[in-house]
Amino acid sequence: MNLPEFAIRKPVTIIVAMLIIITIGVISILKLPLEMMPDTSFPGLMVQVSYPSSSPEEVERVITRPLEDRLATINNLESFSSTSSSSSSNIHMQFKTGTNMDLATMEIRDKIDLVRGDLPDDVENIRIRRFSMNDRPVINFSVSLPGDLENLYYWSENYITQQLERIEGVANVDIRGIRNKVLTIYLKPEVFYSSSIRITDLTDTIRNNNINISAGYVEEGHMRYVARIPGELKILEDVKSLPVSDKGLTIADVARVTYDYPLKENFNRLDGNETVRFQIYRASNANIVDVCNNVKATMTRIKEMQPELQNLTAIFYRDQSEDILRSLKDLTLSGIIGGLLAVIVPALLPEKIPEYHHHRPRHPHGHGVHIQLHVSLPDCPSRRHHHQYHLPQWTDDGSGHAGGQQCRGPGKHLQTSTGKRIFPSAGVLEGSQ
Repeated sequence: MNLPEFAIRKPVTIIVAMLIIITIGVISILKLPLEMMPDTSFPGLMVQVSYPSSSPEEVERVITRPLEDRLATINNLESFSSTSSSSSSNIHMQFKTGTNMDLATMEIRDKIDLVRGDLPDDVENIRIRRFSMNDRPVINFSVSLPGDLENLYYWSENYITQQLERIEGVANVDIRGIRNKVLTIYLKPEVFYSSSIRITDLTDTIRNNNINISAGYVEEGHMRYVARIPGELKILEDVKSLPVSDKGLTIADVARVTYDYPLKENFNRLDGNETVRFQIYRASNANIVDVCNNVKATMTRIKEMQPELQNLTAIFYRDQSEDILRSLKDLTLSGIIGGLLAVIVPALLPEKIPEYHHHRPRHPHGHGVHIQLHVSLPDCPSRRHHHQYHLPQWTDDGSGHAGGQQCRGPGKHLQTSTGKRIFPSAGVLEGSQ
């Protein structure tokens, strides 16, 4: 029993099977995560160390070479290269295919901790970057707010970022474009070099006076209090009044001290106002479309809930959910068109196709003329009625007539001139050509 016959004989079974398949398909559509690209992880890592205001030779000597000596002993390491510039050191590490990159990352962190004491004190961040498709942000947007720039920075750092991090499926919120005020000291060459003060004395004075010191405990009755001496510099005048020599010179005497935003190098504006950019990264098991929709809904709710943010403008771009939905729309349209063609095309064909008239092959000894042989048998004891046979045959003498002899007796067969024997009772034609 083939499949079409089984489908006709068992319609209920076929209908139940189709319903099961459709149900599984609907559940898959609702539950499977939507992604633009598959989660692909490459067996490579990069270690980045920022060290501004330096030279490539110094970066290579104090940062790159100590790190290379430690990281070169990592297991399954296939290739190793480094680049030193005036502001950073980048070390590229390529591992063998099949290496567990999570374990490799942990091993690299351990090696960096061992060499951290040999690096300069002003090295703050050492970043380890992995090459994975999930490392890309799923959506980017910029916000601008008319008025004071401090107001935009405050709301972006202390409110908008916190609201975005609470969204289900959001792994990280990267905020860029915020400039923090920095303390800058500009030396006065004519005074500084004549006072015999070294730069290290100046930096040590600021560092040693910008700390909090623990003063132990204070007990009073049954209570015990922790005592601390705050020594952080919070006022610009306190920095200026710090002494730097035994002669009573202060920092303000040998340098100009400012506390302001650094020189702007990147410019991002929206409607003529400064902007702050947000990059949203999703969790590994989160649905990209849901995360992007929730981010947009959260920004709309923030504007409605906070009166101070009524004039906030948000522009979304590089939205992966738009590309995914566009691809799904094209796929759905293609499926609908294919299904309609599968139904319409057979319906337009004629119900009955004309039978193909088979032309018999030409006899090798004749002219290919089709004839009929009429055989009339007389009445005999075994035959009480008239039999007539129409047997197609090919002629072999070129006359267009079938040769043969006619028997009028009770014979069992007829003998033709070509050697064939005809059995009327069985309708069998046998012989040799």
